[in-house]
Amino acid sequence: MQNLERFSQYTNYSNHVGVLGTYVDLNKRRQGIGKLLSKQMFQKAKLKDYEKILIYIREDNPSSIRFYEDLGFSKTGISKDHLKIDEKYINEIFFEKFL
Repeated sequence: MQNLERFSQYTNYSNHVGVLGTYVDLNKRRQGIGKLLSKQMFQKAKLKDYEKILIYIREDNPSSIRFYEDLGFSKTGISKDHLKIDEKYINEIFFEKFL
């Protein structure tokens, strides 16, 4: 499953920017499903006038980081201690891709 939504709902200045979320069942990963979904999503995003896609990835998820880098996403920054899971803080890395 993939979801693409506008970066901001309260201003028109970033209507060209979308935030992407991807989920592939644990038992179905590494079979090309994510790449196929992304290829189709990027095509549809262009048709809806998106020019840039953002993605946020937990720093402790190297397989997702590699996946998005392989799709052409570039790291743009880190939000320190952005997530709190089981009383442990985790950084979140921001990536972007221009279509």
